[in-house]
Amino acid sequence: MSRVIYNDTVGAVSLQSGVADPGYPLSNLQNDHPRKPFRTVGGNSCVLRVEEPGLASAFAIIKTNATSVTLEVIVPATYEWGEDESGFTITAGEGYDGSTVAWVDEEGVQEAWRQTYDNWSGQDGILFAEFDPTSMSRTIDITLTAANDEYVSVGLLKGGETLYFRDFEHDSFKCSSDDHATEVELNDGSFYYQSARVLRKPSGYMVMYSGLQAKDPKGFDHYYDFMEKLWLPFGKTPMVWVLSEQGFEKNMFIGLDSEPIAVMHGREHKIVSLNFKERT
Repeated sequence: MSRVIYNDTVGAVSLQSGVADPGYPLSNLQNDHPRKPFRTVGGNSCVLRVEEPGLASAFAIIKTNATSVTLEVIVPATYEWGEDESGFTITAGEGYDGSTVAWVDEEGVQEAWRQTYDNWSGQDGILFAEFDPTSMSRTIDITLTAANDEYVSVGLLKGGETLYFRDFEHDSFKCSSDDHATEVELNDGSFYYQSARVLRKPSGYMVMYSGLQAKDPKGFDHYYDFMEKLWLPFGKTPMVWVLSEQGFEKNMFIGLDSEPIAVMHGREHKIVSLNFKERT
């Protein structure tokens, strides 16, 4: 199954423990440029707190040097009630004598989630966690530890609603790259070369349902969800994608590199050709 966070709902982000490097502030976590990160100073661990209104079904951390990432997802629970002389409940939580009658539970309820975390180089870790929308605001505490460095670095935080599609068809998937190095041939025939980033460019096609039902009978989202919620409003805007669970390039911060092309595949499906480019 492939999936994408298309509607970012992350609110305030605060630092609960650790010290932010003034040159790499917390605001960098939401700037859509993973190579312009947030970074701590004077320690290799920190705790970030993310406020989210309860709409998200997935959360992602992009490009971190953390060797350990722990999430704690809390949905606050608050209850109030009151009762007047006749026994009827007063919804405002006010007693018959005007006093407030209330019970407030600030501890909250811990939420379950599913997560994957990859960090092959020790510097480019990507976490993708999935949980259920609650329609209640939630707090996500993230504990990060970077055992190999004297600081914690995080390129990007994303969380929001997700769309789910089939994986790329196996025989269609390919991953090329785009080398941004500068190479100039000089007058004497020698070359000047300045290395730069190499960006991955995964591509292939997905089969998407386009029939009369609102959703694919297999549980995936509709082709028109892809068009109306993703491509038409956002175009080439980079997003967090999990492209596959079958050994392809997995968790990536990528944007479409060209318009998607769809052709009919039977009566109720379309083959959609997708070309992505990694964003940094």
